[in-house]
This record gives sequence, C-alpha cells and structure tokens, in this order.
Amino acid sequence: MAIRRVLIEAPWTERGWGRVGLEEQDGLLTHCHLLAGDGYAAGADARREWSPLLQRAARRIEAYFTDAGAVFDLPLALDGTEFQRRVWEELVRVPLGQTVSYGELARRIDNPRAARAVGNAVGVNPLPLIVPCHRVIRTDGALGGYGDQSDHSLALKVYLLKHEGALKSPPPGAALYDIL
Repeated sequence: MAIRRVLIEAPWTERGWGRVGLEEQDGLLTHCHLLAGDGYAAGADARREWSPLLQRAARRIEAYFTDAGAVFDLPLALDGTEFQRRVWEELVRVPLGQTVSYGELARRIDNPRAARAVGNAVGVNPLPLIVPCHRVIRTDGALGGYGDQSDHSLALKVYLLKHEGALKSPPPGAALYDIL
C-alpha cells in the first residue's frame, strides 16, 4: 500500500512554529512530524491524501490541544530495533501530566544501565506527541533534549509539558520557560 500523508495546522501556529505532518501506511500511523514553518516532505499534495485513520489521528491531535486529556488510541507502526520499540512502548505508558527520567525509563524496561541508549531511542521516536517523548526529562529535572535540539524544539517541549500540566515551574536551566 502507498504511504499517505497529510498536513494539518498546529495550534501553535500563532507563534509561527508550524504544522503537524502525519503519515500512514497499511492502516498504521508511521510518522508524526512536528514542523517549524511551512516545510514538509509530502509537498503540496499532502492535503489530498486523507484516509479514515489520518482523519481520526487529526481529530485526536485537535482534541489533545483542546483538552489535554485526549487519548491517542491509534494503530501505530513502531518501526525500529527491539530496544527502541521497548522504549517507545514504555513511553506510551507515561501518564498525561507526568514526566519520567531517562534513567527511570531504562529501569522500567529492565535495563537500568541504559539511560543513554534510552535517550538515543527517545531521540529517534517517529511519532512524537503520540508516543510522548516530550515527557522524558533528566534526573535533575532539567528538560534534556527534544527533536533537533534547536530552541524551537525545546520551546515546543516546554509548551507541551505546560499544556499537559506537567511543568508548573521552570526546570533547571530553562531560559525558554517564561517566553511561552
């Protein structure tokens, strides 16, 4: 089956941050791209490839930003190594409004010395937001990385954590906290 792609307006576009790109293949959601600006690899035809799954995913994303309690009960294709899939599957279990450290996530997958490897798996998550990698922070409470490590990506992580109620005060070293 062909890959289907859609582009939806993100609720944070008033800040000039961008859009959400979704991809589906064989009835499974394969990618969620949190995009800066207008760029997206799907090109201009992306809006014409709606399927029932992509419509449902778009509604779930809209509901998430309208009511942070929305659930992403979508069929997912978590394509990665066995270790990466274990990390991503555990990420889905992190409750809304809560965070977990890289070390704690490593312990939860029965590999307590793998915090750095967990960080690498979190960093290549193909479905950010839906597989909530933004909920992973450093043991000291600092944000850690997100996305491409840019100020845009870290600001988006702060935005998502504040939206979910997981961030009520600035984490250590969070210069971006007050601008959001």
